[in-house]
Amino acid sequence: MLGRSPIAANGLPLVMAFPRCSSVHTCFMAYPIDIAFIDRNGGILACYENVRPWRMCSCPGAWAVLERPSILATPPALQQVPA
Repeated sequence: MLGRSPIAANGLPLVMAFPRCSSVHTCFMAYPIDIAFIDRNGGILACYENVRPWRMCSCPGAWAVLERPSILATPPALQQVPA
């Protein structure tokens, strides 16, 4: 999300996915983000909300990371859905 607007051209919040990733940093970010670490089956291993700039987060065993801006007025909760 570094250097990007938190809102996409279509007016929806920007969500980014990073496959084969188990750690992220928020250095140089202009706004806080929500982070979800995902396993190979799509389950959420860990979730961090409102992570401010200049922080680091990691989750051993994560296969991917999802990021979204925390500036949403009423963000929907990230939650694991039973398979």
